[in-house]
Amino acid sequence: METKNQLFIHPTDDCGKNCSFCVYAEKRKSNADFPHLDLDKGYAKASINNLITGAQHTAFSGGGEPLLNTKMISDTIAMNPNKKYMVTTGLGLSVENIEKDLEQINEACIESNSLCVIRISLDSYHNNINFDGNVDEVLKWFLDKRWERVRTCFIRGTVAEGAILLKNLKEYCKANKLRMFKKKINKYTYATIINKKFFQVLLRPTIYPTEEELQKEDSLLQYIDNMLKIDTEEINLGKPRSCRGCRGCDSWKSGLDNGLDITVNAKGDITLYGAEVDILGNIYDEEITYDLLNDRVNDNDVIRTLQMYGVRDVMQAFLEDKVLGSETAKINYPFAVIRELMEKDPERVKYVIRNLPNLEKQKEEKKSFVRRLIR
Repeated sequence: METKNQLFIHPTDDCGKNCSFCVYAEKRKSNADFPHLDLDKGYAKASINNLITGAQHTAFSGGGEPLLNTKMISDTIAMNPNKKYMVTTGLGLSVENIEKDLEQINEACIESNSLCVIRISLDSYHNNINFDGNVDEVLKWFLDKRWERVRTCFIRGTVAEGAILLKNLKEYCKANKLRMFKKKINKYTYATIINKKFFQVLLRPTIYPTEEELQKEDSLLQYIDNMLKIDTEEINLGKPRSCRGCRGCDSWKSGLDNGLDITVNAKGDITLYGAEVDILGNIYDEEITYDLLNDRVNDNDVIRTLQMYGVRDVMQAFLEDKVLGSETAKINYPFAVIRELMEKDPERVKYVIRNLPNLEKQKEEKKSFVRRLIR
């Protein structure tokens, strides 16, 4: 059986913004240097090409602004034909630079016969929720069908600001005399047609929400329950599934048990998305292949145990842990919990995961006891 994978690449940790929720917020205050992925270093080119060849979809995202390393993105796209890509941007550059970057990505897609979706992060953290400035200009580019291969734009907001985001989008269209049609797909996804062009709106929970934001968002377990209703399938951390509550693009969906959700960070380190308990390799140090990564996953008792359980059981275990429970609740996003907790207490994270079979056993014993009482 052929392995299919989802691949997330972080071109850089650098960014022109200073969002308070960012995982690199403290480092930005100290003006630290941030890494950029370099295809000419070590085994990077061969490793990235191997990973993209086996990926159903490659997303350029991360803790920084991907468009600050556009050359790496466009070079990668140009080398890998007939693929689907997504670039997430906060539009934290000048509009002139954004225009050049998107043109460069479009040219690379033409060269490789590939397609690319641009996803814009729109929220008050990025100071762009009013659809003015760069956002206004970029949306008009897509309305004008500016590029042949970079032809779809998604809008990513937060659940807490979903209502105001959609209201601002409606008012933007009205002010610009644009015809807008909106259909709610589910609690977190809206299909929006503006002047016959598709702009999907995706809402995601805020990581480390404030008390005010949390009042407008689901709790960690409520969000998972809603995702399970949308996806109608089990969710295992580090394994591919449909696109986080969208169900609008089959290319995200693996349907294969042996796939991996892989992240390559800006240092070249490889982890499993949402299951960052160990680094599985580095693209600079050796040629990375899926066979190599599968072997390392199978040899890792913590990852093997983690992937035996659905995300709800895993998150409940972290919430109930006496050491990590309160911090887990603060993070409030299932795909960020392990990554964030590994920065604070890696040994305890692994303890909670290794203890999952015991918790499952205790749960079954409790159910059995209740059944006996009922009889």
